[in-house]
Amino acid sequence: MPDMAQINHIRDLGSAGYSISKIHDLTSVDRKTIRKYLGMEDFSPQMPFTTSRPSMLDPLKPVIDSWLESDKNNWYKQRHTAKRVFDRLVDEHGFTVITQGIKSFPAFLTEFRILVHVDNFRVIP
Repeated sequence: MPDMAQINHIRDLGSAGYSISKIHDLTSVDRKTIRKYLGMEDFSPQMPFTTSRPSMLDPLKPVIDSWLESDKNNWYKQRHTAKRVFDRLVDEHGFTVITQGIKSFPAFLTEFRILVHVDNFRVIP
């Protein structure tokens, strides 16, 4: 990658009317790179843009919340584990998650732990 001095030199040669082939002969920079820098207006780096997508549990969170709420009355050995919640969602609600050919129980487990953690420490006004 050329440094800024070389990029400015390429842009100066381009604005002086030199062709891309002539600039290539003078600077030994690839023609595609020359074309790229001649066409660029803004050289500041672009910030990465991530889109947030809805959680796979969003439509089922009320169901899971009701199960966890009813578990509060049960003895701790009788409460739902993440595996039991996952199995129950598969059986009762047809919950199927396939990610790259692998059943995504680890992703479910991570989100379930976050859900339970947030639920246990929720501040009720």
